Amino acid sequence: MNQIQTTWGKLPNDVLKELNQRYWQNLGRFKQLLNHEISQENAIEITLKPPSSGKVAAQNTLHFQAFVKAWQIFETQHPNSHIQLETKNLGFLGEQSMPVKLIIHDLNTLAEILGKVAIERLDSLQFKFKSLVQLSPNPDTQKRIFDSLINHLDMIERLSNEQIANLTILIPQLYEGMGKGNYLRAVKIAGIDTKFIENNFRTIEILVQSLHQTDKAITLDTIDENNHLTLLAWLGCNIKPKDWLFVRPLCDASKLALANLPILKLSSQTLLNFELPADNILIIENETPCFMLPNLANTIAVAGGGKNLTWLKAQWLKHKKVGYWGDIDSEGLAMLSYARKCCAHVESLMMDKHTLGSHDHKRVAEPVFNQVAPKFLTIDEAELFAFIQQQDIDKRRLEQEFIHQDVILQVLKNWVLGLKI
Repeated sequence: MNQIQTTWGKLPNDVLKELNQRYWQNLGRFKQLLNHEISQENAIEITLKPPSSGKVAAQNTLHFQAFVKAWQIFETQHPNSHIQLETKNLGFLGEQSMPVKLIIHDLNTLAEILGKVAIERLDSLQFKFKSLVQLSPNPDTQKRIFDSLINHLDMIERLSNEQIANLTILIPQLYEGMGKGNYLRAVKIAGIDTKFIENNFRTIEILVQSLHQTDKAITLDTIDENNHLTLLAWLGCNIKPKDWLFVRPLCDASKLALANLPILKLSSQTLLNFELPADNILIIENETPCFMLPNLANTIAVAGGGKNLTWLKAQWLKHKKVGYWGDIDSEGLAMLSYARKCCAHVESLMMDKHTLGSHDHKRVAEPVFNQVAPKFLTIDEAELFAFIQQQDIDKRRLEQEFIHQDVILQVLKNWVLGLKI
């Protein structure tokens, strides 16, 4: 009879696994625990599933005895926990005081119950939180910092104690406008190298946002899409360029005006403010076709930007002749449309039905086709979009690289001369 398998009477090891899964390894619940949501009124309670009757207990008396004894030992080992008892008459077993619930009132007790690894994790987090919250003496700001740390707990947990110490040295030195138009690497910080800032950029940004979330800061143009104060804007630092474009002068005059360099690499931010020394500006979607281009009078090509076309909003382009040459496919026409949105007088080159038809054997698949017609296409371009939309999937794309060299030469020369293309 004592060998009968039971479904009642949770033993401590079972409960430890449950606590670990439900609270310690569950990030959402663990954040709630850190946020002091364990209290006398809102404690963690685990039902221990005692036997419902003397008859049930009598079916496995050894298990019943082990169940009661295990929780007596547990309470002795973990005096800060609370085992709720219930006295019940179990028939021939007599009146018994049975463990009914495990109740935990604070996070430290939970960690102590779960063991050494949990204690070390909690000690580490408490050290980190205390160190960073004390960056401000103001209680409201401390609460804001604490809430930010909770929201970004996974990031904070990855930081070493040395990194935390460095943050406490760094953050008090940062102030609005200190970058003075320099790049981040040029900002002078005592005791901390700027590589540390780059490696921990988002953490620093979160702390700066929490510390300096004043009415003045919120009104500045330094808030990103997540309503975070952007660190570089707040510091007044230049953004390190990432979106490089190839700039290739196509005639001797424009090359000479660019220090006689045959090709340059400039950021889109630079091109927004730097007028290229030619009347004809030719935008090339991909890098490779740029090196296929012939010499063209008074012309400079800008290539390799792909979807990086925001620089076409530059004021200096308003008095330039601007051509755009990209792949004939849904994405290429979408980029053409965006280019024209930025610069209304953009002309498309070699992006028409005639070019597509004369290179029929070079057409390839465009597996993912954008079904929505771009807004800023001409009537002919919109008809081209509709046409390729109706083609078989393996015939929807003509890449720039596959257009005949003599066609490229003729079209571009006619464009520069203002002749019909």
